[in-house]
Amino acid sequence: MKTTFLTSIVVLGSIGVDAHAACEAPYAAESLGSDLGTMSEALRASDRDVFKRAGKTMTDNLPCVDSPLAPVVLANVYRYAGLSAYFSGDSKRADEWFRTSLELDSSFDWDVKEVPVNDPIRSVFTAQREIAGVEKQDAALGLALVIEDGFRLIADGRTLTEPRLTPGRPHLIQRINTADNTVDKVWLVEGASLPQELLGQKEAVSSEAASQASFDVQKIERSRPPMKTPTLILGGLSVAGGVGMYVLSFQTSKQFEKATTTSQLESKRALTNGLVIGAGGAVVLGSGLTYLGVMLDGGTGLRFGGSF
Repeated sequence: MKTTFLTSIVVLGSIGVDAHAACEAPYAAESLGSDLGTMSEALRASDRDVFKRAGKTMTDNLPCVDSPLAPVVLANVYRYAGLSAYFSGDSKRADEWFRTSLELDSSFDWDVKEVPVNDPIRSVFTAQREIAGVEKQDAALGLALVIEDGFRLIADGRTLTEPRLTPGRPHLIQRINTADNTVDKVWLVEGASLPQELLGQKEAVSSEAASQASFDVQKIERSRPPMKTPTLILGGLSVAGGVGMYVLSFQTSKQFEKATTTSQLESKRALTNGLVIGAGGAVVLGSGLTYLGVMLDGGTGLRFGGSF
């Protein structure tokens, strides 16, 4: 295994205290990195026996890992766990580990120095790629996820905030102390299932809180109808236009009185009468549009409508 990857294992997690009663000893980041390196060298050397031994050690000790592990690290751990199961003849478990790794790193492809192009492993891996990433399911049977103060939960290196996991594959869940980023406890669970100690009843709202909630101030905003503003503007313009025509009719009326020929009389009379009639119509139309605009509303207050 490349030195850079081994270094990343150590940097990504800090050494935690032994909080795993079922473990003889914590599985340190250095030990995990060493096992991964051994498996990488064995894979390139086509030494499956060495790979299987190191793979079994790593898989058995995953529940005892004492460092927070990032998704990029766990993707490689899960791939090698799948290869170890495949070399040991457990194809079902190999498929599950491969699906887990692909959910964390769906774009991964094997190096030809590790897995030759014509190796059947590639077909097995590709088959799992096509079904990986299914929708997560409720892993709490209606209960709530309990995260104690001062801790955070990560599932496969990702923050876990709700009790939902992907079915049909293993998950590594770690409870992390937020004060010093050390691992408090680890669970290796199967499918969409969470440990009972991470679950609890959903908290009910107290009657006092519910009573207080009824007095909360709510901000209600009116929804302004889209035609309200244009209608008011048109109404105002029509009224203004009517007033303008009526004022203009006074000038034409004076011109009518000063007319000296029959044609001038007829022309000015018709123009004056037209302006007066037009002014009246414009004022009526403008008033109607203005009234309509005022009556239009998007929620509270007056509304424009009717029953048919």
